Amino acid sequence: RALSEIGRSEEAVRAYGRAIELDGTSAEAHRGRGRALSEIGRSEEAVRAYGRAIELDGTSAEAHRGRGRALALTGRLAEARESYRRADEIQGRHGWGRRDLPGI
Repeated sequence: RALSEIGRSEEAVRAYGRAIELDGTSAEAHRGRGRALSEIGRSEEAVRAYGRAIELDGTSAEAHRGRGRALALTGRLAEARESYRRADEIQGRHGWGRRDLPGI
């Protein structure tokens, strides 16, 4: 996550990829890869990475929000709304997950 935070998202994608090669069951690694992919505009790949993170840990509001954001950027608004709804359900805050993208 540190690489993404200092603007080195391409490196972060590679680092998370290596982490996934070592442990493909790490929801955190898939979630981090999704975040880094989103930051560099690779939304379709981010949707897949977040989807895998959710398969591994369906209780991550962050993964559902990230997937919702990536889905919205690909124009898949109905699916984005559902991801945000799930994030809200997990987080226990109505509408909180959708705050990033008004109007969906």
